[in-house]
Amino acid sequence: MKAKGIWLAVMGAVFAAALLFLSMYTLGAEVFPLDTFLTALQRAGYEVRTDMASSEFLRGRATQITLSGNPEQTILLYQYPTADKAGQDASCIDPSGCLFTYPEENGTSRSVTVEWVAPPHFYLRHNAIIQYVGSDEKLLPLLEGLCGPPFAGDGSGEASRSRELTLE
Repeated sequence: MKAKGIWLAVMGAVFAAALLFLSMYTLGAEVFPLDTFLTALQRAGYEVRTDMASSEFLRGRATQITLSGNPEQTILLYQYPTADKAGQDASCIDPSGCLFTYPEENGTSRSVTVEWVAPPHFYLRHNAIIQYVGSDEKLLPLLEGLCGPPFAGDGSGEASRSRELTLE
């Protein structure tokens, strides 16, 4: 009788876990693996500090990630409830990473141009946008390995093509 109770408890837990996994998979609820991201940065030799940040341009919940070094590097991570919401904000960033255009409810749009102190890089991964402004040769390949190629800013295919066309 006791074994049957344990078996039922184990099967209930397995069923609940399977149901949770299935609901996440079917709802497309892939979330940005923040812990894995931070651990990868630490394994690359950085000391990592995180702080909540305000967001001037993007609507996601902003976290500032400061990496040790000389000079320190800063990454802004914007997390959204869903990948669709992150994609909507990503679509507001032009390929150069310097122009943000937001649709208004009345059918017009509002644009903000930013002059960065270094080349911007924007990555879209699951429900997150990762922003890095800089040119650290150790950090850039690490970010691309963790997040994929940038969708906007320096190093994005569109931005590179725009620069090539401008230079010709």
